[in-house]
Amino acid sequence: MASSPEFVQYVADQLSAAGIITYRKMFGEYALYCNGKIFALICDDQLLLKKTEAAARIAPYLELVPIPGYEEKKFFLIEDVDDKEFLTRIVVESCKELPMQKKRKPKKSVSKNRQEQKGDKTMLFIQYPPCSTCKKAKNWLDENGLEYDSRNIKEENPTYEELKEWYSRSGLPLKRFFNTSGMLYKSMGLKDKLESMSEDEQLSLLATDGMLVKRPLIIADNVILTGFRQKEWEEKLI
Repeated sequence: MASSPEFVQYVADQLSAAGIITYRKMFGEYALYCNGKIFALICDDQLLLKKTEAAARIAPYLELVPIPGYEEKKFFLIEDVDDKEFLTRIVVESCKELPMQKKRKPKKSVSKNRQEQKGDKTMLFIQYPPCSTCKKAKNWLDENGLEYDSRNIKEENPTYEELKEWYSRSGLPLKRFFNTSGMLYKSMGLKDKLESMSEDEQLSLLATDGMLVKRPLIIADNVILTGFRQKEWEEKLI
């Protein structure tokens, strides 16, 4: 039995005081993140917390259970998800022991490999196809005959390593990489929370969901552009 989105959202809402809570669907179930750190899974509508010394100390009665399909890995089963104060405390303390999300190496597209063999590089156009602004940007690129590799930000969200490199190269404030007009940004209340987060925490958070990232993005050898501003694109790309 797969977990229901309603249960996942309920758990996320219960943990709102613990930090920036996000989740991602994985293999039909869900991974939960707090300020960019993965701390739990939700499988079959059950909250499974990563094993930590803090969790064992706070709730020594918790049962260790195997993850379906990965019996060698055991997590603490949290049955009482209605106790908001308990959930917040055990997650906050557990996250102090947990590492940041493992950094993934960026994937290389087939077209990029081909370009490297030819010795040239084409800029990367990162977009969300249903987005009207992304459609305008794509049309502008095509009308001006500019070559690019296209990448769906929803299907392949930027990694921590990519975001860190782009931010460093861009010279832009880190907030420019956030999709501040997006529903996810607003629902998470990030306007009031980002100031208290370190740059590393913000980058890790961006890497958890492509819908948090400003779009479209242009990644080229000599320029990084966030959002579509036609005058700026004309100055930088033509």
